[in-house]
Parts: sequence; structure tokens; C-alpha cells
Amino acid sequence: MKHVDPVVVGVGAAICVPIAVAIWKASSLRSDIFKNFQPRLDLALAGLDNNASQALRQLADRVNGLLGSGVGLEENFNPLQALADPGELRVIVDRVSAFMQARRQIPRHYRGLLLVGPLLLVALIPMLSGSLVALSYFTGLFRDRIVGYVGLWVGVAAFLAMCLVGALHLFCQMRFSRAELLSAPGAQ
Repeated sequence: MKHVDPVVVGVGAAICVPIAVAIWKASSLRSDIFKNFQPRLDLALAGLDNNASQALRQLADRVNGLLGSGVGLEENFNPLQALADPGELRVIVDRVSAFMQARRQIPRHYRGLLLVGPLLLVALIPMLSGSLVALSYFTGLFRDRIVGYVGLWVGVAAFLAMCLVGALHLFCQMRFSRAELLSAPGAQ
């Protein structure tokens, strides 16, 4: 029997043990995210609804102030009202639009956050398998060189997939937080 280099086994253990722990954590990540983010989602949706309603009321007040509250289709043309500058209304309209857009998009970002756990499992399990196959080659358990290459490439591909899952998490988290900030009372 061939002597197994303890450094190779140590490096393999240093790679495989954290991956196994990450698999354990990723298996409950979806429920953890649900538990932590569902109340935040509900609060953000309520805050965005409230802020949009307040901005719409403010817009109605400004429109009534510019045009007069009794303006209807049956009234005669008044040149003084035609000279009113509606440009100041654009700021309020943009705020309403931002609130409504955040209101529409925050559930999608929440669903993206819920996908992180399962997608992470899909990346971590092949990463562990590839690492174990590569370790079996480098320890001499398998002598065929293709086994080592397959293990390395599967591990590398899984690592890249895990990086994409991390990017998804970061993107969804940033967008979710942005909507939460817009849902705060008095948000601009």
C-alpha cells in the first residue's frame, strides 16, 4: 500500500469540512430567510402603501392649489390658471412612481432571497463531491489521472455557481433594503 501524504489529507479536510458545514447551514437557509424577512416584507409593503398614499394626497393638494379646487370640464378658460407652473408637481409624481415601483418589485426580490438556500445546496453538493473525488486521486486511492481532473473541474464549476448564487443574494438584498428605506415614514 502506498503511503498517503498527511498534508494532502489535511488540505482535503480543510476544504471538505467547511463545505459540509455550509451544506448543513444552507439546508435551513430558506426557512431562516423566511423567518427573518417575512415580517420585514409586510412592514415594507405597508410603509410603501402609506408613503404612496401620502404623496398622492400631497399631489392632489398641489394640483388643486394650482388649478383651483372647483375646476371642472364645464368651466370657462381662465388664462391665469393656464400660467400656473406644473413643474413642481414632477417631483411629487416621481416620488409616487418610486414608491409604486418599489412596492411592485419588493416581492420579487424577496422570492429571489428565498431561492438562495436551495441554489446554494445545488452548488455546494457538487463542490463537495468534486473535492472528494479530487482528494481520492491526490491521496492515491484512484490512479487514473482523469479522475483527478474531473474532480477538480466539478469543484471549480460548483465554486463558480456558488459565486453566482452569492451575487444573486447580494443583488436581492440590496434591492430589498432600498425598498425598505423607501418605506420609512417621511421617505423621499
